[in-house]
Amino acid sequence: MDMIGTDVATQSAINIVEQHVFFRPKDGQGWQSKPELPTAQEILKAQSEVEELQHNPVDVPLVVQRSLPGSAVYVKQYIMTTIGRLVRVSFSTERSQFRIQWQQSKRFQPGKIVALSPKSDNFRTICKIATVAQRPYHDGLDQDPPLVDLQWAKPEDAVLDPTLEMVMVESLHGYFESARHALIGLQHAARTDSPIDKYLTGACDEDNYPVFLKEEPIMDISILASRATSDDADIADELSAYDIVHSGPPNLKDLTFLDESQLLGLHRIISKELVIVQGPPGTGKTYTSVEALKILVANRRRRRGPPILVAAQTNHALDQLLTHCINASATVLRMGGRTQSEVIKPYTLFELRHRCQIAAERKRRLADQERQANTKRIQELVNSLSSNGLLNPKALLEFGIISPAQYEFLGDEQMETHEVVTHHGPFTLWLGNSLIRAEIRQELHPTQLELNEAEVRKNLPEFECEDDDLEDIADDEED
Repeated sequence: MDMIGTDVATQSAINIVEQHVFFRPKDGQGWQSKPELPTAQEILKAQSEVEELQHNPVDVPLVVQRSLPGSAVYVKQYIMTTIGRLVRVSFSTERSQFRIQWQQSKRFQPGKIVALSPKSDNFRTICKIATVAQRPYHDGLDQDPPLVDLQWAKPEDAVLDPTLEMVMVESLHGYFESARHALIGLQHAARTDSPIDKYLTGACDEDNYPVFLKEEPIMDISILASRATSDDADIADELSAYDIVHSGPPNLKDLTFLDESQLLGLHRIISKELVIVQGPPGTGKTYTSVEALKILVANRRRRRGPPILVAAQTNHALDQLLTHCINASATVLRMGGRTQSEVIKPYTLFELRHRCQIAAERKRRLADQERQANTKRIQELVNSLSSNGLLNPKALLEFGIISPAQYEFLGDEQMETHEVVTHHGPFTLWLGNSLIRAEIRQELHPTQLELNEAEVRKNLPEFECEDDDLEDIADDEED
């Protein structure tokens, strides 16, 4: 059975995708000029050349829309915390068709991704992304309607209108918070050129020396002669100023603990732009890598350079490498906190921050004072917009909405002490009997359903069932 259509439109779309995926610039440069995948406009344009655009009934509600975990979503308040601005929203769970046991449910776990859209748009043109910051049960999910705290992915997506009704969907089958910071780092890295780019894109298949090594190829590799004696002083002097580019692998014979293959691998590590060292267990890959790190550290002392980043697949392997670096008198900073090594713990970021507690504490207090000042300023602005009274003419004058003459015209010295003016402001003099009390009206949705989750789980469609465990979370020992 053919899985790919053979019609002209389908084949045209496939050709466009292949042009992007297998794009190889001739000169090895400008590989970023064409994105990895085509845009929808390119494919639709190609289809329109051979036939009319396919009709997609987007106005017809999909059956899967019944799985929306949150409808009637309203912004209740914003909370200023040390991790940023959190928005507390209320939502209805009527679409779930059962009463959710929040203390056992895995819905809205901190770090989960949610998407929100105004009810009137229903994700046709507007999709606002947020992550769950916290889901307190008391005074949160136990309320009717329940409350949850979110953090907008983009500050400009923040919704301030408390009357705007939104719908919300949650990603149930993935946990992305653990990968979020790495993905953001890759986004920042994509904005700049890297010497590794040409290898990742397949635009270069040459074995190149780094640019800095071509400019200054002399390195001190005398640390390799660990078995040298006083009789080998001449050889040690030659190794202290060794031309790593033009001289090839050094011939150390019995002066090192490295064998011939390890010495060749070490030479490639310290001389090539990109190196992959592989071999069966017990062949000395870790030992060779450590010896290469010792050489790099020793040469960093002679000529200043950027820090050396050491990464490993497991925490245990990383701690082993860093232990060897510490023994080689290298200055080490261990990122992350999942280390079981007593040797490495003093070099973790947590311990370093505690050793520098005075300076860090002072900066923290200054940052907290600035945060509190900003919070107070925001609160004043919000109060000026959402107070019980009418708009204050002083605020309109401050933001240039009215002129000083208009501001003076609004005032009435004889009425300034009147009770109505005191409570509602000068605009009450102009509105008179037309002043009507306005209230926020929100459509009520039933949230306390009769059936519980256990009673209806067996009848739920597949997309309503929750996983027994969160997927895509890396094992603690492997992080």
